[in-house]
Amino acid sequence: MAKKNQSDSDLDSFLDDFDAKPDDVAPAEDVEDLVPVDEFQTSFEEDYAEVDPEDAEIARLQEELRTAAQPPKRVAVTRPVPESKLTPKQRQIRDLQDQIARRKAAAIEAAEPEYDEEEGETLLINFVSDGFTAFGQTWYTGQELEFHIGGEDYELTRDLQGNSWLELDEDQQFELYGKVIFRRGPWRGKRLSPDQMSPEERRRARRVPINF
Repeated sequence: MAKKNQSDSDLDSFLDDFDAKPDDVAPAEDVEDLVPVDEFQTSFEEDYAEVDPEDAEIARLQEELRTAAQPPKRVAVTRPVPESKLTPKQRQIRDLQDQIARRKAAAIEAAEPEYDEEEGETLLINFVSDGFTAFGQTWYTGQELEFHIGGEDYELTRDLQGNSWLELDEDQQFELYGKVIFRRGPWRGKRLSPDQMSPEERRRARRVPINF
């Protein structure tokens, strides 16, 4: 048998080094916990699957219908789409919205509101436009609210910066809302007779409902 020359010895040494496993290589059993590619792909597709926005809206409204008890703080005023132009899902959305509105209205009628009975200096305002929302209900032209300066009813009109909408003058109201919402003092227009008012409005008089 021929003796190995120096080149053969160097090659054998290189191959031995190449086959050797370094200490920092993880053994095969240490990677068993890795997520299989097919499971990861399935999870990714489920997490980011496209959701039909109308199905999501229907589900949201159904959940709100089950829990409806108080009126919304804001009422969005939009021009309704004619019934003939609605898709079946859009008709279902509108029907759910109507059911929620009726259920909330019934909850308001059934509830006995509380009023701020504090004494002291007061501020009387009257609404000159329809649609302003405060204290859990929408206010209309001719209605009046009498606030107690420094009382709970007045403090509830402040925003996070401590500003009260009661302190807006007519120019500021027009800039903020696009119209004048209220003026200070009593309503000077024609008043409804007691039999034309709702029982709730007769009980309230000028007082501010604070149990919203």
